[in-house]
Amino acid sequence: MKRYDHYLLYMDEEKKNFIDENEDSLVKPFSEYFFYLPIECLDKKIKIESKFVAVKTYKTTILIEVEEKELKIKVHFTDDDITNIVNSIHDNYNTEFYEYLKHEIKKLLNNTSDSKISFTVGDTEFNVYGIAFNERFNDLVIENPAGIKLFANEFIFIYDLILEKERIDKDKNKPIKFIQKTFKNLS
Repeated sequence: MKRYDHYLLYMDEEKKNFIDENEDSLVKPFSEYFFYLPIECLDKKIKIESKFVAVKTYKTTILIEVEEKELKIKVHFTDDDITNIVNSIHDNYNTEFYEYLKHEIKKLLNNTSDSKISFTVGDTEFNVYGIAFNERFNDLVIENPAGIKLFANEFIFIYDLILEKERIDKDKNKPIKFIQKTFKNLS
């Protein structure tokens, strides 16, 4: 089995392989084709009720799939949505969770974090540095612009996946810019 250093590189190759194997039956050009792979968090001690999906077109997007009132809803949170969620956590209702996030982010920025999250994309496992999950936040539901039920550890998972996406960018400062955008007051 081939080893991948990053889940985005894996998505690129999996999409290319799928296109190559099915090009006779595909209508759209390669760059316009949507390619989906499931993402699964491997930490079974935390509460994850939503399904996560990586969608590859030209770029990769993370979708959350939830069932609300017998409907399957797929939600994409933009960077601005993530910033607004963090601000809402800070301003409205959960100082303990916000302080926890801030503490974990500072450890990541100072390269003192040893927190790795493990997940699969498709059938391939990845381990990346990120905000550590915490069982004490398992039942905390986070307010969000989509109005879906989003547990605190699910939010951490989304944040970590996006942060990892930023790490592979050509602009090596992009992860720091993302953190600074979402956590304006890190002092």
